Amino acid sequence: MLAEAGAFESLCPGRRDALWEVLRQSRGDAGPLARRTVGHAVRLPPMSGFERVLADYRTTGLSPGAHPISFLREELDRRGVLSARVLDDQAAGERVRVGGLVICRQRPGTARGVMFITLEDETGFANFVVMPDLSEKLRNVLRMPLLVLDGVVEREGDVVNVLVRGAEGLDLAGRRIRGQSRDFR
Repeated sequence: MLAEAGAFESLCPGRRDALWEVLRQSRGDAGPLARRTVGHAVRLPPMSGFERVLADYRTTGLSPGAHPISFLREELDRRGVLSARVLDDQAAGERVRVGGLVICRQRPGTARGVMFITLEDETGFANFVVMPDLSEKLRNVLRMPLLVLDGVVEREGDVVNVLVRGAEGLDLAGRRIRGQSRDFR
């Protein structure tokens, strides 16, 4: 886990190479990792920026690198999915689609079944309100870590919330993998 998280970069450049070296050292002469290559050592390709960020999140739950959504932004923009920063400029009553990494899901006992979701992207945070009937209908989708939420902007002073009308789960390429939505009329 430490090798995958980049802890050995100064000793063994490249997370993949470090991971394989740790596995080789820990297994000694046992298993296929103990075989020596003839001639020169095989160098594994370095992780892409996106792969490093995913490894960071998988191993530590955070990353000092770019935000994972920044790697999906081009695809999300193409689909008309707003960033948190752009959401702040939308007027009350506007229909919007906003995508991000789920950082918080709450269903307080005092909220009568209303669910509150906070998404984070590379520009900030966006808050969503899901009514009880819809949260039940979309239960499996709303459990996913990357979401695009459809809804209507609500404003009270400087506070912006989106009343959710539909949701899509995303894969790591920004593609829809599961979703359901309501009529916005």
